[in-house]
Amino acid sequence: MSLEVIQYGNRERITVQRQDLSRSLAARIPYAVSKSVFDLANLARGHGWDATKARIEDPSFTPNGKIPLLVTALRNHILAGEKLCRFFRLASTDMVNLRKNINSIQQKSSLLGSFYPCLAPETQIKGLPLSTPEIISIEHMPDGVALVYASIRALKIKEELPTASINAKMGPSWNAYDELYGIRNVRQEAFSVVWVPNHGDIVEIRSDHLKGSNIESTRAEIDAVIYSLKQDTSINVSGFSINVFRTIDQFYCNVSEGKVVELAFGTTTRSLKHEKMRGHNDCLRSELFHVGGKSNLNQPIKPYRISISYNVEVSTGIWTSPELSIHSNSHMSDQISPSHYDILISKNMGVEDYEYVRDRIFLYI
Repeated sequence: MSLEVIQYGNRERITVQRQDLSRSLAARIPYAVSKSVFDLANLARGHGWDATKARIEDPSFTPNGKIPLLVTALRNHILAGEKLCRFFRLASTDMVNLRKNINSIQQKSSLLGSFYPCLAPETQIKGLPLSTPEIISIEHMPDGVALVYASIRALKIKEELPTASINAKMGPSWNAYDELYGIRNVRQEAFSVVWVPNHGDIVEIRSDHLKGSNIESTRAEIDAVIYSLKQDTSINVSGFSINVFRTIDQFYCNVSEGKVVELAFGTTTRSLKHEKMRGHNDCLRSELFHVGGKSNLNQPIKPYRISISYNVEVSTGIWTSPELSIHSNSHMSDQISPSHYDILISKNMGVEDYEYVRDRIFLYI
């Protein structure tokens, strides 16, 4: 069933199919995160994404009037969900020219753009070559403009195989294995967003870092977007990345900054520690062994990897738990001028809780 949906913002009309919508939501949004999406829409989920997809596709569970809310949720997640982010501080003249040149961008028709904000079906992109990022949408919002780039990435998916049936077919030699896994090579549609605010001098590039993504390939995608942005607007942001390494220690030392759920650091005794909290509501800053260990040191620790969880109320009584991660390495912490440029913002529902975390970052850069 196809439905016409009036989108937010510039009020454009688009047509979506329930199957495309359900498939796209399941492909992008972690099931745990989806609870807030369905709570906001006042809809009940099924047990797991398969059951939830069936509910979305059934008008008796998801009335037509609820579809625009889910389309908006999908669009918000494309704009800001599960993103590896890099920030660029530009000169005022470059910001003026970038905002002006956006208006002259010519969007080309493409397969990926024809399905947006839904994802193109895997069957249609399976045989396509890997692609460089291309603009498929320009989102004009009250506080800025989002240039939405799409590309096709290669992804290796590890899946458990049915041990019993394989053992029966392959014979006794396979009986020694309790678990068997296969690797599936797939094509994945990925989105990157260049955010150009109406005010200020910081441009953001946010690139999809979904489950199974490789961090180096995501960083390479950001570099590719930088190149595409230069081709589209004549503005080169390369070389203007903001170094965020020093913010690791600042985030750790500020006890009002959420809950530290992961921390890696070096000590004056020349040891390296990597600690994680199991409970979501627990914070490493106050964990007994962490506190006791630090008390025996003569100098402060040197954090080089951190993850912080926040609680964000996106609507009355509806909370999300976005996570900020800055993952550098111990070698960098020993440098005179350590540098790191990427921050991962994950487990967020979309734009609102992303911006909450982003604004925390802006306090330090």
